[in-house]
Amino acid sequence: MVRDATHAMNLGLAVGALAAIPATIAAGTVLIPRFGGVIRWSALLCSASLIVVAAAQFVGAGHPLQWPLVLAAATLMGFAVALPFGRLIPGGRALRMGVTGMLGFAGSIVGLSLVTMAAFIAPLAATALFAWSLRLRNGGAAATTMTT
Repeated sequence: MVRDATHAMNLGLAVGALAAIPATIAAGTVLIPRFGGVIRWSALLCSASLIVVAAAQFVGAGHPLQWPLVLAAATLMGFAVALPFGRLIPGGRALRMGVTGMLGFAGSIVGLSLVTMAAFIAPLAATALFAWSLRLRNGGAAATTMTT
């Protein structure tokens, strides 16, 4: 039951975050050939982040758990963004893991924006993913026919 406009907004943001999960999984599936299996972990972390932010919105504005849940979701999203870049770091495994961990925590600043905007970003991301998939399916023909 919706009590007021703030409650309705929280419900909309929660459902929007959950609705972004299929686009996240689809993007992860499409990006595996480009980035490798690490994208599966990024998609999993991103999906977990969206579930946590949905929980934060379901508890509602002013609830003592809302802000800690949003911060946890932002941290998960930060690691989802940082994880694919870990293999680009030169050095041994311990160094890569340490730097990737630091990037993940630093990425939580970007993650905070991403989890709060997920409901608004998902339709745009799904459209871009659809266009990219069509281009890949056609072997890049769409790009070459538009330039001639």
